[in-house]
Amino acid sequence: MIKEYIENNFNYPKEFIDYIFSYNRIISFSIKKRLNGKLKIFNGYRIQHNNDFGIYKGGFRLNEKVSIEEMKTLSFLMSVKNRIYDLPFGGAKGGIALNPKKVSKEDLRQVIRDYILNLKNYIGENKDVLAPDVGTDSKTMALIFEEYKNINNEISFAITTGKSEYLGGLSYRKKSTGYSVAYFLDKFLKINNIKNPKIGIHGFGKVGKFTAYKLNELGYKISGISDSKGGIISDNLDIEKLINIKKEKGSVIYYPANKKVSSSEFLEEDFDVLIIASFENVINKENVNNIKAKILVEGANFPISVDVEDILLNKGIKILPDIIVNGGGVFISYFEWIKGKTYQEFSEEYLDTKLKSKIDEIFNKVSLISMKENLDFRKAAYKLALNKFLDRFYEIY
Repeated sequence: MIKEYIENNFNYPKEFIDYIFSYNRIISFSIKKRLNGKLKIFNGYRIQHNNDFGIYKGGFRLNEKVSIEEMKTLSFLMSVKNRIYDLPFGGAKGGIALNPKKVSKEDLRQVIRDYILNLKNYIGENKDVLAPDVGTDSKTMALIFEEYKNINNEISFAITTGKSEYLGGLSYRKKSTGYSVAYFLDKFLKINNIKNPKIGIHGFGKVGKFTAYKLNELGYKISGISDSKGGIISDNLDIEKLINIKKEKGSVIYYPANKKVSSSEFLEEDFDVLIIASFENVINKENVNNIKAKILVEGANFPISVDVEDILLNKGIKILPDIIVNGGGVFISYFEWIKGKTYQEFSEEYLDTKLKSKIDEIFNKVSLISMKENLDFRKAAYKLALNKFLDRFYEIY
């Protein structure tokens, strides 16, 4: 659907569209393992979209719904984000169609080892760098680091980003996506002179938690938060208390709030700002006409179905899109990659300053395109990225 979106909304030459939606390498394989006495077959993928600006870089996910089409779309999105953030990376994405909660730690290690074996000639710190994604975290990156070392007889601290600090990771990295969401929203609200907005956050994982924390630090009150078990609404939520409750009891619903709703009902609450930091396509044909928020912020990737976006825009709802808003993790991972290659250290203060500066720069560029060409923020952001690809396309071809 992304290709159709680009074709329908921009007037780029057909040969350029063909170029940008060609994929340099599509790697697909099966991993066969006997687990608990039964043969299991898992499909593995790594899509390397484009490396005209640098090495491939992108997430690795573990999820039963992983598919080749999904990986292609997300690898394209990574290429776009890397151009928006001016990073020396191309886009990639990969994963295994597997639920990590349904296999033991040792079985998962074996499956990941086979995944790395299949990719050993295609990944590396100067080829393709992996990062955490859905169903993966710093522990998964440590497994990849270890198996890559064993298979290639090579220690590479830059084969992945999103690692723990003892493997050369950056403590700021885990906060950076949520912080970038908060900084973008803060910039938007101040530019538009919007004061004391009622803010709700759908999803309270890594992105939602750190978005809430930073917004609170910036002086904003959070009026609602939800997770998979439900949502809570009060005038001014205590974020520190919520984080502790979520950690201890597994859900925000145990917070003593004025009002409690289901996770789906939360999306339809009357917020000024709704930050969606949960899943893909949570705003869709079934609920689009019930959305009351005036500003939607995409903390997650693709939380708004492509086929309903125009309905929201026609209602006057502003959308701050994922390709600019949640790129903080991608941006900070560049510094982790540099650290892994050169052992250069970066303080949290330095990285926070760099992130805020980059967000100001991107916001100003996208806003200018939006105003000059009367485009919504997503189209303006795509134009910013795709024009860089177009210049490169004419240089090469």
